Amino acid sequence: VCTNAAITTAATLTVNALPLISTSPVSQTICTGSTINFSVTASGTGISYQWQVNTGAGFANISNSGIYTGATTATLTLTGVTVPLSGYQYRCVVSGTCTPAVTSAAATLTVHAPVVIERSAPAVEICAGGSASFTIMAVSGPAIIYQWQASTDGGTTWNNITGANGRLLLPLHHC
Repeated sequence: VCTNAAITTAATLTVNALPLISTSPVSQTICTGSTINFSVTASGTGISYQWQVNTGAGFANISNSGIYTGATTATLTLTGVTVPLSGYQYRCVVSGTCTPAVTSAAATLTVHAPVVIERSAPAVEICAGGSASFTIMAVSGPAIIYQWQASTDGGTTWNNITGANGRLLLPLHHC
C-alpha cells in the first residue's frame, strides 16, 4: 500500500445569478413633441439590455437612431414623440451570463395631438346694457377641457372665470 498523498490545486466555483426583472416599464400617455422614458429594473450576472418595439407587426429590436436613445440600457428615451407612435408597445429583453434571457411586460405609449383652435371668439363691441356671447371651436385627440379667462388690464394678466368651462361663454354681467 502506498502512503503518498497527492494534493490538487484549489478549484473555484462561481455561481452566476440568472437575469431577473423586478420592475417592468409602465404604460404612459403624453402630448405630441414630448420626451418620455421607459425603464426596467433588472439584476443578474453580466446583464445586458435590448429594448424592442411592436408597431403592429410583432416586436423588433430598437437601435439608437431617430427618436430613440438608450436602446441597450435600462432606460429607453424617446424624444420628439409624434401621434403616429400612439399605440406602440415597448418592452425590454434582459440577457445575462446565464440563460435564458427574460423579457419585461410590454408598456403602451399613447400620444395625444395638440389642441387646435379652429374658430376663436372674435372681439365684440356692445352698447351699455347689451349682451354678448363668445364661442370657440377646438379639436384634439383627447377630450378637450375649456376654461375661459378674463383680463381687466388689457391682457397683461388673466384670471379664470369661475364656472366658465364650456365652448360657449355667456357673460352674466352686462356693461
